[in-house]
Amino acid sequence: MPLRKINNKRKATLGFTLIELLVVITILGILAAAVLITINPVKRQNQARDAVRVSDFRSLTGSISEYKLFIGFYPPDPAITTETEFASDEGDNWIPGMENFLKSLPKDPKQAGIIATLASLVKDLTKAQSTKISSTKPQVAATQSVTITANQTDGKMRYRGVAPNYYPPDYTSNCWVSTISASGDIGNYYNVNESGTYAGEFRTYLPFDTSSIPSNAHITSATLKLNLQQNNSANFTLNIRDFDWGNSLECPSGENDDWGRNPPNSTLVGTFNGTNFPPHNSFQDFFVTIDDLTSIKKNGLTTFILTSDKEEANLQPSGNNLISIGGYDCGNCNPKLKPQLIIEYTTEPSPEPSPEPSPSLPPQESPSPSPSPQPKGCKNKKHIYCYIVTTDHQSAILWAQLDDENDERIYYKPTATCKNTPPPDTFFNYCINNP
Repeated sequence: MPLRKINNKRKATLGFTLIELLVVITILGILAAAVLITINPVKRQNQARDAVRVSDFRSLTGSISEYKLFIGFYPPDPAITTETEFASDEGDNWIPGMENFLKSLPKDPKQAGIIATLASLVKDLTKAQSTKISSTKPQVAATQSVTITANQTDGKMRYRGVAPNYYPPDYTSNCWVSTISASGDIGNYYNVNESGTYAGEFRTYLPFDTSSIPSNAHITSATLKLNLQQNNSANFTLNIRDFDWGNSLECPSGENDDWGRNPPNSTLVGTFNGTNFPPHNSFQDFFVTIDDLTSIKKNGLTTFILTSDKEEANLQPSGNNLISIGGYDCGNCNPKLKPQLIIEYTTEPSPEPSPEPSPSLPPQESPSPSPSPQPKGCKNKKHIYCYIVTTDHQSAILWAQLDDENDERIYYKPTATCKNTPPPDTFFNYCINNP
């Protein structure tokens, strides 16, 4: 009997206790979060924000569906308000009448600063090691967004093939430049018909005045918004390069000047897979993530050259392999068709001033004016949730803006559940119809 007791005690010491296992799992989770944020932090943060948005919409969808089941129509009750468009920046109960079905209506994570707070917490955890984490809540730097339209010095350049060797073009002649154009062209073409052989290459040049960004700003993301007008059998990767042509586009005497060489030697800062181009003549927007944020010039012009990877490599196409995008100089066209650069950045919050001794008779201060209320509706607002209901309250739709352009739930993706076109003058790309 004594020997059996000793063996049992020895066996008990060989395993892990539940508390020890929980500690190990917690440490592994913290390390995994730190590694994921360190590897391509912008993309990981975009995906994390999108996961929050999708989760928020699941919660909203269930509550709105419950409202319709019990009340007989979509919120809000027309007796409360006759408005049909509601944005999440209009208050805590931004969909009137939902407070009895959902305790707290969610808001876009960028409104709440969720990702910035999480990133700060992970940074604190990895640095803490043997010291305890302070119980003080981290101060979140304010995220700001600016949308800049390409200025009037944009343009496009073409080299045309010359007989008898039509392709690649002769980079010493047959150059053509347009700085006043309704569209920008990118790609190459090679056609043979009864009229002869036609070959050439196009590149588009886009400048953006980014001097308004503060010099102390920390740029967190940059996205190039383009509007596709024509898709001529495009089968290439769109390359965005950091290239300065001197703000005056001129036909060069050789391929090393404003054309930018073949292949280019300028820095590649972003790409877009041509299989995701919108359809021909759709006039739909598509978005290119700028991966190299050092290409954004905070003290002047940010200049991009747009090329095709196949044109860069002088790969002769069969027919047309081109796209046309909306340009700056398009007359009285809708400004939304013009190229835009969307930049998000943070600035460090000002340090709290040291408390000053109160005077015996403090001077009377006039009350601060109340902040101006946000404009109603969802137009021209970034990173909000939007709820739109028909006037008969029998149909409704939820809209949000996903950051990851490769997310399969974006409305123009083949796998998207909701394929509705976003309302005009909005930035939305993800929806749930009739929740």
